Amino acid sequence: ASRVLVLCLDAAALRACRFANQEPQLCADAHDWPASSASKLTALALCLRRGVDTMWLDSDALVLRDPFSVLETLQLKGGAPVVGTPDSESRLFFSIEGDSWNCPNAGVFFMRACREGQHYLAHWISLLLDRPVHHDQYTLYLLLGLVPWMDYEAFAEREGLLRGERARTLGPLRTPRWESLDPTERFVMPHEVTYGGIAPGKSRQVAIFHFLEGWPDCCRPQPLYDDLRASGLDPITVILKGLDGDPAQQAVAWHLVRRSERDWQA
Repeated sequence: ASRVLVLCLDAAALRACRFANQEPQLCADAHDWPASSASKLTALALCLRRGVDTMWLDSDALVLRDPFSVLETLQLKGGAPVVGTPDSESRLFFSIEGDSWNCPNAGVFFMRACREGQHYLAHWISLLLDRPVHHDQYTLYLLLGLVPWMDYEAFAEREGLLRGERARTLGPLRTPRWESLDPTERFVMPHEVTYGGIAPGKSRQVAIFHFLEGWPDCCRPQPLYDDLRASGLDPITVILKGLDGDPAQQAVAWHLVRRSERDWQA
């Protein structure tokens, strides 16, 4: 059975989690851990070490349906991406930007408990610790060679990914086979950003709605929820409470989700 482990990095978060959670033992006391994305990756590595397939969700990711029941990915068929069943050989599954299925987002991803995943996380954590002012998303782009105009061969040589001290300690870097989670119906982002949005009429099919609340308020290209923010309301909280309320409140919550529907063909 699936379980939700909540990583609590301070005492207030731990108290709130234990108060609200029907299984308070799943509120992980990590208040002595550094409040950084290194703790995020370390927690994931510990889960994999125990043989647990793990989906990481940032705290601004809304769970609208059981994600494991709709773990669908993008695949390339006939020269075009289509939604299909995950490849049984894949070990890593990233949410992605809806307009480019090769731009992963480290706020929502799934890893199978395997040696390849643990090995890859070790390199990810190691590079992040060398860059304390960076975050896990940028470090992932470095690992995958997705930073624009980067010379990946020179980067791998300089960082010792294939040979040198890092490779001797962790083993040479081997990127696990990975796939892209369906970004327009199942694992979506809000249409407040240009690469986000839900396919028309598919809001009820969404499993994970990653709200991207880390975006500065001044810089959202399409501020769909600024009416709530201007009233001192948190869109995530409003939606969550609405979905847990009476039918009228649920209707309001789904209306807010539908604000992010867009025509991806336009």
